[in-house]
Amino acid sequence: MLPRASSVQIEQVEGLPDGIALYLCRFTSKGRKEQLSGERKEQLNRGRELVLHLIQEALSLPSPPELAHHPSGAPFLPQHPEKSISISHAAGVVAVLLAPSAYRLGVDVERRRPQLLRVQAKYLHDDELPMLLPCVPDELTALTLLWSAKEALFKLLQPPSQSLLDFRLRDFSLLPSASGRIGLFPSAPHPALCGSDCSSFAAPDQPSSSDFRPISSGLLTFEASFSSSRFVPLSFSLYDDFLLTYCWTRE
Repeated sequence: MLPRASSVQIEQVEGLPDGIALYLCRFTSKGRKEQLSGERKEQLNRGRELVLHLIQEALSLPSPPELAHHPSGAPFLPQHPEKSISISHAAGVVAVLLAPSAYRLGVDVERRRPQLLRVQAKYLHDDELPMLLPCVPDELTALTLLWSAKEALFKLLQPPSQSLLDFRLRDFSLLPSASGRIGLFPSAPHPALCGSDCSSFAAPDQPSSSDFRPISSGLLTFEASFSSSRFVPLSFSLYDDFLLTYCWTRE
């Protein structure tokens, strides 16, 4: 049996343009790490159920929607062609970005991973990391932010070369204060994260006013070597335990 989730929290990021909605779902599970890795496939299946539940809540649907994927891997909602969607997963966190179909979307969530220190040449230009280091907590955070940003841009623009090196950082700015405070919904955890005995599930306590604020937020601007629009803005938020990046363009 999968370890039961001990809490699940769904949050909506505020301050986005009308019609664009960004949701985060953070969850934790009871159980040892080795148990979790041994049940990876079932964890992924339950994570998919959680994503569908999140979309159902976001769109006020009576039941979870069908989720399909284009040949490129990009997700779409066959029953709701009026909506665009982008999805990202990391350990214990899911992000879903929704907008009208006139938009193209890209979202990414990442944990800070030491592996990124070893593969910088696969996604970084020499001038990018020095731009961030004076303004972020450490080198690994800067590397993770650049990786995450380029993953979100990849989803948005689908570069013909299939290379993250087609994106080059040109500008970086921090917002004057952390933003993105969000409320929780629903109050009860979803069965996708529940074991056979859901009564042991513990709903999260009501958060304090600062529980879900990012450490910092800001804007990045990238040059896309293959795109006619050339310069693409992207938003980011740094949290204690993960990084979030997201972007959109109109068709």
